[in-house]
Amino acid sequence: MTSRWRALALRRLGQACRARVCTVWLGWLELAMVNCLSSPKWASMGLAQEA
Repeated sequence: MTSRWRALALRRLGQACRARVCTVWLGWLELAMVNCLSSPKWASMGLAQEA
């Protein structure tokens, strides 16, 4: 395996890893926001703002 192929493989692997970490992080963030917004405190605040 030449160094050029190795560098290309490592770069592809790094990009895939970053994409996966980003996806997981966004998933956790979305889950946390949904949990926070569906809690009674936020729900009552939202209703108070709408009324």
